[in-house]
This record gives sequence, C-alpha cells and structure tokens, in this order.
Amino acid sequence: MAYTAAALSAASRPVTITIGRVSDRRGWQWLSRWWVQRCRTWTAKPLSVPQMLALQASGRDPVQQLITLYTLLRAVLPRRWWYRVVGDPVRLLFALPEPLMKKVLVALVTVPGTARDVSTESESLLEAIRREQRALAYPSRPSGGVSLAVAALSVREVYGDAWYYDPQRWPTSDGYVPFAVALVEFEGVQALQVRRRLEIADGFTIAHGKPAQRRQMERLAYPSEVC
Repeated sequence: MAYTAAALSAASRPVTITIGRVSDRRGWQWLSRWWVQRCRTWTAKPLSVPQMLALQASGRDPVQQLITLYTLLRAVLPRRWWYRVVGDPVRLLFALPEPLMKKVLVALVTVPGTARDVSTESESLLEAIRREQRALAYPSRPSGGVSLAVAALSVREVYGDAWYYDPQRWPTSDGYVPFAVALVEFEGVQALQVRRRLEIADGFTIAHGKPAQRRQMERLAYPSEVC
C-alpha cells in the first residue's frame, strides 16, 4: 500500500454491491439485467475506524462477530421502505452461499492496493473474515505490524479531532474517517517522518563534508538580494 492520490480516492469511495445475476432464458435477459442494475444494486457507505475496530474486537467470538457484522451492515445499508418490494440487501447478503458472501464482505473490508479474492478458498466464512481482519490489523512490513488502532491514533494526533470526526466530509454512516483512509494517511505520516530523518542525515553529512559543498548549500539557503 502506497500513499498515492489513487489510494486516497479509493479509500473513501462507497462500495457498490450487486446481489443477483442476469437470467439465461431467451427474451428475459434485458428485463433481468434491468432488474439487477436498478433493484438489486446498492451503494454501501465505507466502514469507519470505530466500526472496523468494533469488528476486529469481536473476532474471537464467532457469535458476537456475526452480531457486530449485522449491525455494521445495517449501518452502511440502512433500511428503506422500498426494500419490502425489491428485497433487503442485508438479509439477501446473509442468505447468499458462503463463497459469494465472502466476496462481498472482503470488498467492504479491503484497503486499496491490498485486494485479494478469497471466494474460491476452502476455509470457512468466519475464518476468512478473521484472516482478512488480521491482515488489515497487522499488514506485512519490514519493521513489524501496526494495528489499525495505533495507525488511527497516530494520524489523529497529527491532524486532530476535526479531521477524525467530520460528518460533512466523510461519507461514513457515523461521521468518522473511513478506516482505509486512516491507514493510507498513516503511510503518508510515516513518509513525512522518514523525510525528516533524511534531512537530519543529510545535514550531518554536509556538516562533515567538503567546505565547498557547504558553501554551495549556504548560497542556496540564503540567496543574495540583487538590486
């Protein structure tokens, strides 16, 4: 995962969920395609940091995890009166076979740049969700893993609470920053810290380098006024 404009844009983007398929019967393809596109396609709000932390905290108890998952899905896909006609997406999602349900859930909990299709794997649904949560909480990095809680706290310390909770800015159901945005921004904060370390290292090198190099740097730092 890299701190890029594409990652930032994708991290706060709502997730489109489609539950249904086009009929194979001749003469019904156009009608079933219209039905799926108009009535069986929903836009789910991205999960926020508190919501993802709640889902991670329930990972050790399968029953509690399903309850938390249902609550979060209901938050990002709130009830609408027309669901009585076209179907409730949350109930339809829990009624799907496990491979299809995995694919939808992974789309909701995936950080941009780390997508992986687990719909064809043989593990159970709960184990797939636990593994995805472990991958998000402890991503592979040379210096060890960093949890979502620590990453969000680090970015919150830099940006402040006005960034962490902003209902006018974030498209989440509770107004908190999307968890994927917090992880991507953490990469940016880490990059700034590395730049500062490089500045210190470069300054140490210049201080112990050749006098001509130091004078050249001084001319760049303090340009003379030309009248």
